Amino acid sequence: LQQMGDNNGILLADDIFANNVRAIVPAYLTSIGADEFIASGTGPGVWRGVTADWMDPVNWCGDVPNVTTDVTIPVVITPRVYPNVTSGAPVARNITVAINASLTISLGGTLSTKGSWTNNGTLTNNGTIVLNGTTTQIFPGSGTGSLAAMTNLTVNNAGGATINQNMTITGTLKPKAGNILIDQQVTLLSDASGTARVDTVQGSISYTPVTGKFSVERYISSLTRTGWRFLSAPILGAQTINQAWQEGQAAGIYTGTGYGMQIVGPIGAGAGFDQNTATPSLKTYNSATSLWVSVPGTAGAISRPDGYMAFIRGDRAANTFGAMNATTLRTSGPIKTGTITASTANASINTFISVGNPYPSAIDFASVATIKTGLADVYYLWDPKIGTFGGYQTFTGGSTYIASPGGAGSSYNGNNKIESGQAFFVVSNGLVAPHSITINENSKVGSNVQVARSSGLEKRLSTRLFLVSNGSLNLYDGNRVDFDNSYSNAVDDQDAPKLSNFGENLGLLRNGKSISVERHSEIVQNDTIFYELGQFRQKEYQLQFSPENMGGIGLTGWLEDKYLQTRTGVDMGSVTTINFTVTADAESKASDRFRLVFKQLAPVPVTFTSIRADKQDKFVLVSWKVENELNIDHYVVEHSEDGRIFRELGTKIALGGGGVGSIQYSWLDMQPFIGDNFYRIKSVGIGNDLKTSQTVKINMKGDPSIITVYPNPLNEDGILKISLVNEPKGVFNIKFINGNGQTILVRKINHAGVNSVYSIELGTSIAHGSYMVQVSEGNKVKTTFKIVY
Repeated sequence: LQQMGDNNGILLADDIFANNVRAIVPAYLTSIGADEFIASGTGPGVWRGVTADWMDPVNWCGDVPNVTTDVTIPVVITPRVYPNVTSGAPVARNITVAINASLTISLGGTLSTKGSWTNNGTLTNNGTIVLNGTTTQIFPGSGTGSLAAMTNLTVNNAGGATINQNMTITGTLKPKAGNILIDQQVTLLSDASGTARVDTVQGSISYTPVTGKFSVERYISSLTRTGWRFLSAPILGAQTINQAWQEGQAAGIYTGTGYGMQIVGPIGAGAGFDQNTATPSLKTYNSATSLWVSVPGTAGAISRPDGYMAFIRGDRAANTFGAMNATTLRTSGPIKTGTITASTANASINTFISVGNPYPSAIDFASVATIKTGLADVYYLWDPKIGTFGGYQTFTGGSTYIASPGGAGSSYNGNNKIESGQAFFVVSNGLVAPHSITINENSKVGSNVQVARSSGLEKRLSTRLFLVSNGSLNLYDGNRVDFDNSYSNAVDDQDAPKLSNFGENLGLLRNGKSISVERHSEIVQNDTIFYELGQFRQKEYQLQFSPENMGGIGLTGWLEDKYLQTRTGVDMGSVTTINFTVTADAESKASDRFRLVFKQLAPVPVTFTSIRADKQDKFVLVSWKVENELNIDHYVVEHSEDGRIFRELGTKIALGGGGVGSIQYSWLDMQPFIGDNFYRIKSVGIGNDLKTSQTVKINMKGDPSIITVYPNPLNEDGILKISLVNEPKGVFNIKFINGNGQTILVRKINHAGVNSVYSIELGTSIAHGSYMVQVSEGNKVKTTFKIVY
């Protein structure tokens, strides 16, 4: 035994001898100084456990594993530790985890394997496991161990892979190459923190009959409220509505498990409803009649190409209105893959078509992979936060897809993805039949990542409707008008028809057509927006007018209230709110109660003849010249980083030109942005009348950036200082690379844009030696240093 011990106090033996030693001489191990006993032979790939770092050679018998190494993680004794993969570098062939041993892949870590897995211990994957062998790989493989977590799994093996145990994925399954045989159930988890997904299927997926299937979840948060949800079932197969969303419980059996929902329907419509009522809680949309119809019972297959409108109070035990408990709806079977086409032969213009997102992944309507035939460039998503029980958001195309009403109180403030388990509407333009939308694997986008595109400098006016209740504002509906000379004032396929909510509706009326988003030519004197009210109650409401890029049009809006016979100004340079009340008088909720008329602003007796911005060392001198200055109180200097959102920089009191001659003004900006700076001047008359100058732009490149690291060599405390001077705001990646070119440690710095020094504590996370430290911003490497630790 003494001869078998190595210099590190580790005793290595074959399995049979090891068991005898454990049974007979456990005390002797301590007496010879062996603080760890490894029963897996003395070859390479055996974990020794000095630190948790997979990439540290001291942890292995032999070198750090490569693609030909069979790795064994045996039981180790305190204070020795088990491997924790934190980077994207580790590779291996076969991996065996012993009973009571563990292997962890942390967030951001990736472990690639070429061979088989045997797990008798605990495997925790909070990062990514990649199967990239050349022959079929079995995962999680043999063994009786536990899979404590499985975030991301990538299959990039032309020979394919078999998932042979029940598995719950919380992140992404990536089928990059080869066939994935689903032998047991794979659950795509959905909870408050996110929803798992299947990425673009570049290989194929097959199933073992009966046992092989996916369980696709869709979490419904209790943070919203009882109401409608527009859902899809992204599976194939014969699973019924009852088996899925009623959790297989018999009608009227309400066992709360945190899953499913109650489903009610009309008498005679079909069997399986939990209760019979004239108002069904699960409906589908008939495009031919433009009506919602109850599902014909719950014994039919849940898989279908269109969507379900479901009224959800919570899980199977929930049967009350108001506050709801969270629930998870799940469907089970093979998932839909490949190209999916939804179509209808109805050739009428403005026919709404219900479409279910076919995949267990978010999709992008704007993707070139999403082919629209005979459809307007618009889609509609249901927002459970709008109104009493939910309402529609209209997403119109062009340079971007923007939600209307959007804004405060919306679920879609900057997010225009169609999520996993979500259905949506498209609308026909009447030009081509049949109307269809084709979605394929490349339409998929990452889950839980907000999609936002630059909205440019288009002029637009959003009008939102709020219900006022006990001083609180609740978003109920809204509309938008976009102004550009490329648009027509006629109703055409660039205008989004109104899809009516179940509650209050605030639409636009143009040429007898109800519109949600109107595309209108540049606004001129006497242009009028006609609002259309529907299904209002005896309540107090508020209209919120939010103009964008309309401050310099020289027009102001006047909201005319036909019921009260009033006329209220609506500023085109800022948000205006106007409250109104609907009473028992039918005229107070007349559909044509409101219209917005545009009139020329009262003439401002001043003319901007020039405006410029010039660099003055590190500052910017903004200068402007005016003529005919009369009755001007002051000038406001406005500053912007993007040319869209301006903030007040300061004011300049008018000199009082008396309407004669030219006057020169200037303002020194002592804190310009690094990069682009936009400036404009707004004159404010004695009567608060406004006029805005043109916008000027200047780029301030700033002084040369300087990045330094110190001390070098590092002190024993292992703290590396990184100094960033004259670097713009952003996220910087700091990579530590060993002599083999392997990235062994990555740290991120959220740089605020001011000169700063950051500390990175290495501690025991890397071994002493020489390293290259690479500093990058995004994909751009800024500089590289060699350090000694």
